Amino acid sequence: MRLLNAPLEGEVLGRLEQRVDKSEDMIRLTDVSQFDAKSGIIRIEDEIITYTAKRTNVLEYCKRGDKGTKATKHDSGVSVSKLLFAPL
Repeated sequence: MRLLNAPLEGEVLGRLEQRVDKSEDMIRLTDVSQFDAKSGIIRIEDEIITYTAKRTNVLEYCKRGDKGTKATKHDSGVSVSKLLFAPL
């Protein structure tokens, strides 16, 4: 039997401070205090993104288009949710 990880949508924890191009690996938010310090998984619109570092209002080393989603541009002010993964 194989266990799969299914994303569970967390609450909206922030908003984009500025527009994000589809190739950017740093994402600036209005506030990152509620996001995990070392790494985490977020959702912006239909895109899932993994990050591996956080500093003042920036998520860094982002892997865009993770979990089979497509990296796309996102406009300033768009909601950012933290994702949790649970086995199916």
